[in-house]
Amino acid sequence: HARQGHSRTSNKSFIQQSSTCIMMKSTIAIATLALVSGVCADTTIGQLPFCTPAKDILAGENYTTLSAALAAAKDVVIGDIPAGKLIVVAPDNAAFAAVLKQLDLTAEELLADTDLLANVLAVHVAIAADDSAEFATAISGDKLNFELAGKPATLADVVAFEAEAPVEEGEAEAEGEAEAEGEAAADGLSIKGPTNDVEVSKPVTCVGGDQVYFPSSGVLLPTAAPAPGPAPSPKPTPSPMPPSSATMTGFASVVVAGAAAVLLA
Repeated sequence: HARQGHSRTSNKSFIQQSSTCIMMKSTIAIATLALVSGVCADTTIGQLPFCTPAKDILAGENYTTLSAALAAAKDVVIGDIPAGKLIVVAPDNAAFAAVLKQLDLTAEELLADTDLLANVLAVHVAIAADDSAEFATAISGDKLNFELAGKPATLADVVAFEAEAPVEEGEAEAEGEAEAEGEAAADGLSIKGPTNDVEVSKPVTCVGGDQVYFPSSGVLLPTAAPAPGPAPSPKPTPSPMPPSSATMTGFASVVVAGAAAVLLA
């Protein structure tokens, strides 16, 4: 139990420390974008202009954790939304469950910590310059790169992408034999974040293509935790203390007295 408690504290402490760095980068990025757009930076997460189709997605049973996270962090200031394409990566419940297990946190702990939530959500909301962009800039200041079949792609490419139709059972077996065991064909959409890639489904677009929502089977994570330092050296086992001179003297007296008694007998 003590080890688990230490692990939970270490993971949470790391994310909170990363949050400070991310918020600093976010402030710089937002300030720069605000200068370009000439407006004030005072938008909160709760004021994000989600379109109706996006709200319908978030209201679905598969996105209750994300919806709860957005509601809990609704008062967190993220700055003004500059001109460009609003990009949102929307992890489903299974994605959050997996990352919470990885971080040894509960959903309740995540939702109760506003700083932690802001840190996580900061890499899921971004702005792309236009349809020809190969990346979007998250409010954390990190780049989110669009990928198709594991290669860089433009926003227009990933929006237009259509997954191949499912193959018949016999064809699937033949393809499985041709592929290395345990390897999946990299033929889908993904977004590369600051530390990890997540698979995404065909995006939902609205507001004339100015908002793009990617349902995701993974959660983007901030900068990875530093490698653990070397384990502390074990403390040396203390050597037994030599007997004191008083003890030795007493022992010698007993021996002498015993010998005298034998001689006098």
